[in-house]
Amino acid sequence: MKKILLLTALSSLLLASCSSSDSSPAAENDVLMTKTIATYDSGTPVTTTFTYDGKKIKEGMASNGYYQKFYYTGDLLTKVEYYDDSDVKIYEETYVYNSNNQLINYAWIEITNDYGSRELYTHNSNGTISVTKLYGDADVQSIFSGTGTISFVNGDVSMIDSSSDGMYMYSYDTKNSPFKNVTGVDKINFVDGDPLGVFHNIVTETHEGFPSATITYAYTYNGQNFPATKDWNEGSHSNSVQYFYN
Repeated sequence: MKKILLLTALSSLLLASCSSSDSSPAAENDVLMTKTIATYDSGTPVTTTFTYDGKKIKEGMASNGYYQKFYYTGDLLTKVEYYDDSDVKIYEETYVYNSNNQLINYAWIEITNDYGSRELYTHNSNGTISVTKLYGDADVQSIFSGTGTISFVNGDVSMIDSSSDGMYMYSYDTKNSPFKNVTGVDKINFVDGDPLGVFHNIVTETHEGFPSATITYAYTYNGQNFPATKDWNEGSHSNSVQYFYN
């Protein structure tokens, strides 16, 4: 989902949980993100607020006017639309599942650039997922671009071995992830080579390839063991997010 992070106004959704200022916080299994404040490389902070239908996320609205809408079929997240501050849809993600509610097809469409990429997934008996990557225009993605294998530990992605991008490895804390209680996110936490950390929070992300690098994420937590803040550096760039709960 790293492509979602191209939208600075919306990236806090995929990087963040929330920190409670309510004197009567929700029960741990009912905690949902309501707002994040993200600052990237000392730039202008971006506040994003979120709305829900039960535990299904409906919309993320950023302070600079960019926003995204989420669509479900039953309890499965099937589409996300991204809009700019002029209400023009600029990106779209779609998700297709098999009869076992396993994700088998993911597409990312850049509408204004007439570009699209697609990943096809095979769920293996040993718990890994095999990936075939394709790309093309906004309508058809049929040009082969690589393969990969995704491995998991306790439901979170532990490794992605990609023929085009090298190997990525992830370690986690033991606290609650921002996405723990959001309906359907556990089904899509591995798309586009960018795991969310849907049960716990990513502490280190190591890339063995070119260039090799390790990113370390530092958290503070609230009384319910959800992140209150997150800080990390990418090269010389410093980033931080504050989190707010229901």
